[in-house]
Amino acid sequence: MRHLVVLFLCVQLIHAQTPSDWRRVQNLAPGKAILLKTKAGDRYQGKLASAMPDSILVNTDERSFPGRRRQRREFQQSAVKEIRLQRPAASTLTWLAIGAGIGAGVGAGVGAAIGRSRYSRDRDDSEIWTTVGLMFGTGAGAAGGFLFGMSTRKRVMVYDAR
Repeated sequence: MRHLVVLFLCVQLIHAQTPSDWRRVQNLAPGKAILLKTKAGDRYQGKLASAMPDSILVNTDERSFPGRRRQRREFQQSAVKEIRLQRPAASTLTWLAIGAGIGAGVGAGVGAAIGRSRYSRDRDDSEIWTTVGLMFGTGAGAAGGFLFGMSTRKRVMVYDAR
């Protein structure tokens, strides 16, 4: 009999932590970056202002003409389909370093190929091409890695109205 009671309590605890539990939304700290989808199909990105027992207040970041605008919106729990917490997948500096490394390798390879080509073999500056390729490749790779790092986000399900 005890085992049955313990099993029942464990199932209740697991069920209480499922994404369909609004308490998970209420436990989020204000200022967290979230993605909210409504049952009507609209998507809103922004920062959590507050979560009440029956609604959520979000400072949204929306497109407008020209540029973007921030607006505070309130959504009733009955209108919300899902809420995801947005986190960076990895540090932007990590992606910058990865991009710089890849760019340096590619740039040095291209520079060395140009330096050994028939075009520059007859010139006095054939040795400089590897260094030039390394510098330009590192810069371009770092810029690409930085932009990629800014765009990647990990989204964790907080609430899902089933």
